[in-house]
Amino acid sequence: MTTLSDQINSEFWTNVSKFKEQHYQWMLTHKDLATHAVTLTFDPTKIQSFLNRYEMDMKLNNPYLIKKYKLEMQYFGRKLSKSLFGKSAERFDEKLLLIPCLEGLEEGKIPHYHCTIGVDQNRVEVAKSKILQCWTQTKFCGYHNEVKLYRDEGWLGYNTKRCMFPKKEVIDWENVVLPTSSQSILG
Repeated sequence: MTTLSDQINSEFWTNVSKFKEQHYQWMLTHKDLATHAVTLTFDPTKIQSFLNRYEMDMKLNNPYLIKKYKLEMQYFGRKLSKSLFGKSAERFDEKLLLIPCLEGLEEGKIPHYHCTIGVDQNRVEVAKSKILQCWTQTKFCGYHNEVKLYRDEGWLGYNTKRCMFPKKEVIDWENVVLPTSSQSILG
């Protein structure tokens, strides 16, 4: 016989597992477009300088700063799209695949993004340098950034490892960019 506490605990972890699986399955629908697995970091000293400039005192996981991180990702996405596709990105609505996942929001951690990025085969060779170059143009960019070729679904699972609760999203849905046509990615 199980206690009420056991039943509640079991139901809680079942729901967490279901929520995580739903996010993972959504990411799997875009796996064929992925070309790069990317980690982009923030520099806490740059964030602190920003806070000092405006005489604010808050932790790195404050909701105000989380909004700022998301704005940085939005800026990065626009810069990267323009860098990879030029003016045609706007004119012909060419888009890359960008699925950013914000992590490191726990107490004492440093916020960072894990991104799944997809570009067409004509741009794969230049994508790494352009990704790093565009990230360095953001206000809070850190120095421990990594861009690797996407290999398998393990990266997508790694990105969704913290997807646990509806009110604590990991996927930065505001900055997800999906190609409008297969031409954007598949060339």
